[in-house]
Amino acid sequence: MSVLLSEIIKELGASIDLSQDITIDKVASLDKGCANSISFLGNPKYAKQVSTSKASAILVPLDFDGDFEGELIPVSNPSSAFSVCIKMLGLIEKPSKIYISDRASIDDTAKIGENCSIGHNCVISENAIIEDNVVLGANCFVGVGVRIGKNSRLYPSVIVYNGCIIGANVVIHSNTTIGSDGFGFEMEGDIEKIPQVGIVTIAENVEIGANVSIDRARFDATKIGKNTKIDNLVQIGHNVEIGEGCFIVAQVGIAGSSKIGNGVILAGQCGVVGHVSIGDGVIVAAKTGIGHDVEAGARMSGFYGVKHKDYMKQEVCVRQLPALMKKVKKLLK
Repeated sequence: MSVLLSEIIKELGASIDLSQDITIDKVASLDKGCANSISFLGNPKYAKQVSTSKASAILVPLDFDGDFEGELIPVSNPSSAFSVCIKMLGLIEKPSKIYISDRASIDDTAKIGENCSIGHNCVISENAIIEDNVVLGANCFVGVGVRIGKNSRLYPSVIVYNGCIIGANVVIHSNTTIGSDGFGFEMEGDIEKIPQVGIVTIAENVEIGANVSIDRARFDATKIGKNTKIDNLVQIGHNVEIGEGCFIVAQVGIAGSSKIGNGVILAGQCGVVGHVSIGDGVIVAAKTGIGHDVEAGARMSGFYGVKHKDYMKQEVCVRQLPALMKKVKKLLK
């Protein structure tokens, strides 16, 4: 699919007089640009690549001041504008066709909405509800009483255990498991498994990456709020509640019954212990361990992987450093 550059400019609401209108049929990075491609400058560190790029057009910040042989298109957010171009060029993956495979196993009591695509070897269990325009890739499993909201997409081999509820416009990538048992055991005498009889609820417009595990609650529900985005390889324990508009980056682990507020960012490999609360708008740096409640708006960092007693001693010493530095400065005068 191709579009005229003038059409892209109009869609973006940009203000520019073209030297010539050209056809755009592909997107590319600055260093991989070629004829009839459009690129963007989203990070100032790549500004030097603009002048040497072979792209036909480049989306740049409004304050960009540099040379380029092709067309520069100043916009307020080049990255966002680039996404618009991708959509205009029809590059976003869509199901090849709407169909229900004759190799899918669909229980007679399940309800399937209109315009749904159900791939080979999918299993849809008793009393499951699949709303309109849902896409299930090959080998998906939908448990008893599961509900999947309209326009949602589950990529191949996603597993949704019994009773879980998935909202509208949700995307779940391959090999993710929703609703497996929470990790709970009684440890007095013989190790005894604690029954996990709750569910998982996922609100609308959530995206979940590949190989994620979200455990069902011990009771009630493990909850993921609307517009939250979860990266690959994340573990979310039983009865965790994650608010709206959060970003949970790869290899984060959140232990049971912790509560994450709205607009929280947990960077890669963060660990959150169980039964703590993280307030709205908190940003947690990569590899940080959260072992206590965090107030709203805080910025957290630090790794404490040493033995706990040693760590506590180190913390005492670190807290005394400012006073110690004052004493040292006085002695040096």
